[in-house]
Amino acid sequence: MRTIASILLLAFLAAAARADVDSLREQANAAVAAGEIGAATGKFREILLLRPDDGGAHYQLGILLMDHGGSVDEAAQHFERANDLEFQPPGVAYRLSRIYARSGRRQEALEQLETAVNTGFGYIALIEGESDYDSIRDEPRFVAAQAAIRAIRYPCADDPRHHAFDFWIGEWNVTQNGQFAGTNNIQPMMGHCVIYEQWESATAGVGKSFNYYDPAHDHWRQIWTSDSGTFIEFTGEARDGGIFYTAETINPADGSITLHKFEFTRMGGGIVRQYWETSTDDGQTWTIAWDGRYERKYSDNRFTRVTPDWEDPVFRQYDFWIGLGHANWRQKKPDAFFHDDAGLPATHWVYPTLNGKALLEFAMSDMEIDENGARLQGFSVRYFDEKKERWVMAQEWPDQNMTGGVADQLQGFYRFGRIQVFSTFSFGEPEAERTRRYTFSDIRPEGFIWHGASSIDRGNTWGAGTLVEFSKIEPQAQWPAAGTPFPNYDDGKQCTEDRYRSFDNLAGEWHGIVQRKGTKGEATFTGYPMLGGCAVLSYLEFEQDDSPYTLMEVRSPGRDKTDWWVYRLDGERGTAHTYQIGSFDKGTITLHDNNQYVIEDELQNLTPRKIPRDDSEALNKTVWKKIGQDSLSFEWWTRPAIDAEWTRDAEFSFKR
Repeated sequence: MRTIASILLLAFLAAAARADVDSLREQANAAVAAGEIGAATGKFREILLLRPDDGGAHYQLGILLMDHGGSVDEAAQHFERANDLEFQPPGVAYRLSRIYARSGRRQEALEQLETAVNTGFGYIALIEGESDYDSIRDEPRFVAAQAAIRAIRYPCADDPRHHAFDFWIGEWNVTQNGQFAGTNNIQPMMGHCVIYEQWESATAGVGKSFNYYDPAHDHWRQIWTSDSGTFIEFTGEARDGGIFYTAETINPADGSITLHKFEFTRMGGGIVRQYWETSTDDGQTWTIAWDGRYERKYSDNRFTRVTPDWEDPVFRQYDFWIGLGHANWRQKKPDAFFHDDAGLPATHWVYPTLNGKALLEFAMSDMEIDENGARLQGFSVRYFDEKKERWVMAQEWPDQNMTGGVADQLQGFYRFGRIQVFSTFSFGEPEAERTRRYTFSDIRPEGFIWHGASSIDRGNTWGAGTLVEFSKIEPQAQWPAAGTPFPNYDDGKQCTEDRYRSFDNLAGEWHGIVQRKGTKGEATFTGYPMLGGCAVLSYLEFEQDDSPYTLMEVRSPGRDKTDWWVYRLDGERGTAHTYQIGSFDKGTITLHDNNQYVIEDELQNLTPRKIPRDDSEALNKTVWKKIGQDSLSFEWWTRPAIDAEWTRDAEFSFKR
């Protein structure tokens, strides 16, 4: 009887202890939730007095000590005891790895981190942003462990089977039969386990799909739905560099069955073909339901991306030209009926820039045109002027050591599926006024035609000029790395005189500060040599009125060989291009407004325009203080009227 009584007493005491521990644990957790760390710590200590082998209490007490200014050595003892009790091995190993790394026990820290990996620890965010690991972050074992933890957290990200459809990821313009059909935004999500499609048709219809690799069945799936009430579940496989889906749908009205073949293939040059066929006779005959051509939008590079502010179709009318293209320039002799059979082959690189406000064209002949090995070089910039409601372009096609400051300008319209731009100038001996016309027509996904013409009677009659046939090679031209010349730099063979080297030091990426309106902020300056050594393109970026501001400039000497001209265009809505002009004096240069030369009307002759030689009629000027190998500095000056005093608007300084 005594034995039974003893057993009952022990059972009673154990139950009471459990009740006490459970109550204390509830109180401790409530204190943690309330932020009462001291009270919570005390409750966990009471639990351990009652139950020394409580792994959870050791673990929680270690966390409180470690994260709230307690003894790290004591915290380590509690984690080590929790480890002995095999409580939460991944979390314990993670905590010990941090404590050991913090206290300089590098090898033990790495061992514990590897233990965390081996026991399934997958909280990569706790690793990547944790300063405790700074002392071992460069260790190969740490790098390997971090990669393994990331793979545990995101198992799809490092599994190549989930990446077979990555070629579809991006923002796309889609055409069918040469006509714009819509846009599609394809993005990975859920740790790259799903590829999410967001389709919007040219007629405002929308559709979405989830695409994912199913490892259990070793195939791909797409679940498609649209606002027209279409629901299709495809299954398929990745092969030959593409994705090939099939599906079977039932018409709820009559029970008829339709078979589907839905294929995604890469066509080269970044283009994707989406081809869909259907069959209603069990696969004996097939009908084309859709044949879409995908061409990428440009959003990867900050200088060539197109942001939503500039996605309105009126700003995108020239996008057919974007990419890497081949051109054949055919001349027409005065007494010939046709253009020359053999033209001058050339390559053109065309990019959107300033978030999509403007397009840049860089051109270079494939053949050398003189004994110095120089090639024909060209550059143009164009944008849609919202106030004029016209396309405005400026261009520079230099002769040997002879440039015009990117001052050759035209403007015009998009009408009837083509773009025409015009300007009027004086030409020849004796001088006669002529109107020039450039026409971009026959626009297709694979190319277009450009042809020039001129008129001496203000457009009543036109004489044919050069005809250029363009064909697309790649939908996106590669933008050069900072400081790397554009492809049409051609080793600077076109402009070799010393005066053309004055701004060469601008090449590269520079970081510095801007002081403006009593505030100081960060600024970036990026320069690129181009155009056979005849010009330098640059971008100035900084925050203005709490918004990002970008100014693009192109610098080249004018026809008089003494002045430098600067074409300027910023990325703001509603602004137009301007010019500044100036001459070097002892290594510095002041550039003042030259806006009298900005084109205003297609029929207003640009040739006799006055070119100001000083700043007496200017309202803005740029004063370059230093153009060095390792530093740049310049200032902006402004005034409200030509009879007012100049005030400094901004100071810029940069280091390479």
